[in-house]
Amino acid sequence: MAADEPAAAEDRTISDAAGGMSDSCEHQLDLREERLPAKFGFSARQAGWKSEQPTERYQSISVVCPYNNSKMWVLFGNNSTTHHTALHEYETTSYKWCARKMTGDIPTTSFSHNYHLYKNYLYVWGGHGKRGFVGRLYKMNCKTLVWQSLDVRGTPPNFISSASCGNGSKMYCFGGKSPTGKLSSEVYVLDLDTHTWSILSVELDSYYDDTQQCVHRRSRDQYWYARPIARHSSSLDCIDDVLYMFGGHDTVGSQIPSNEIESPNVVFMLPLDNPRWTVVCCSGEPPPMKIYGHATFAMKGSLLCIGGFKSPHVHVLDVSKFVWTAPSEVGSSRGREGKDSPLKLNEMTQILTPAQGGKHKGEIWAECRITRVRSDGLYDVHISPTPGSQQRGAMTGVPRSRLRRMSVSLFPHRCHPIALPIVASDRFIVFGGIQIENNKILQDTHLI
Repeated sequence: MAADEPAAAEDRTISDAAGGMSDSCEHQLDLREERLPAKFGFSARQAGWKSEQPTERYQSISVVCPYNNSKMWVLFGNNSTTHHTALHEYETTSYKWCARKMTGDIPTTSFSHNYHLYKNYLYVWGGHGKRGFVGRLYKMNCKTLVWQSLDVRGTPPNFISSASCGNGSKMYCFGGKSPTGKLSSEVYVLDLDTHTWSILSVELDSYYDDTQQCVHRRSRDQYWYARPIARHSSSLDCIDDVLYMFGGHDTVGSQIPSNEIESPNVVFMLPLDNPRWTVVCCSGEPPPMKIYGHATFAMKGSLLCIGGFKSPHVHVLDVSKFVWTAPSEVGSSRGREGKDSPLKLNEMTQILTPAQGGKHKGEIWAECRITRVRSDGLYDVHISPTPGSQQRGAMTGVPRSRLRRMSVSLFPHRCHPIALPIVASDRFIVFGGIQIENNKILQDTHLI
């Protein structure tokens, strides 16, 4: 029952906030900004708050409010112990969070959904909850926030960790894994007008044989036809009636195997008017090989990739030229003020602490806050609980040599974040995810 208490508390907060934005949603803000290289035009801004913010989570649903494109909604999400069933609204002009009340037949699943906005309804398929995968279709009226369960026809995909995107009245799902671990390479299509599932008929060109080995070498060509192997945790986006897919896992616990064709600069393309997988060999600075858990979205004719395993960058693919670009680490601060420069009161930093033993040996870096700057050049700190570290709580008289600035002050490297463009703007929002350095589940919000 203890695991249910946080969810119950969250539900009470939602009920108290029914009716949307109110005076109780006014928060004191802490705005900080980090500039990225001017040639990329990115900057990261973090907005702080005191109440009504979503708790830490990953693999949430995020959509732009269909009747007010300055607002973003965050629904559901997972934090390994709590299944969130709340809707939170973020105002991108005032940097305010507000809780909203949902009613009706609310989905029981919490994360790994497929979803699409269509005709002022949010359609949600599948997902994982306390009882595992649930293959049901729901829709929410975006005006009233009332949920309804729908019957479906046809052949639905019974997979989690599949990639999905929408295009008009259709929602497309690619890949995923079944509850038994079976992987898929099919593209499933849901007609949102008739609630009918079907498998998209795709020509079966393949450069893999039955043992998943490459059987056709065409590495000198920029384009060729090839069907991607089965996988989960990839990304799928639609730009101008063309699906773009890359990354993912090929088996449970391992990534897509390296070979001469599926390298980090390869993107799979599927035109919807002539469904045949096309492999595009891109140039520039692509995301790392074997990337997964990344967030992607289309913005002004480009495909943006945020975070993911091994990827601290924002990568941008120009789909007209198939050229990747990437700025330096988003929000990186290490070394900007000097390696041994004095630390400030209340600054979040890292301290070298003894490890617990086992697979953690020697010393590891733990997160801490400076609670006192002493006249003798030493520091008093408060150490946050950190996996692998046996030390936590208050510690006094720490020398500067055992402290270091956080490698990323505003934008930690993360897997499974949500990212969403702000309509009629050059900015986008990143929320939550899992911090790669320490597996910490995040609840920070960034405007980039």
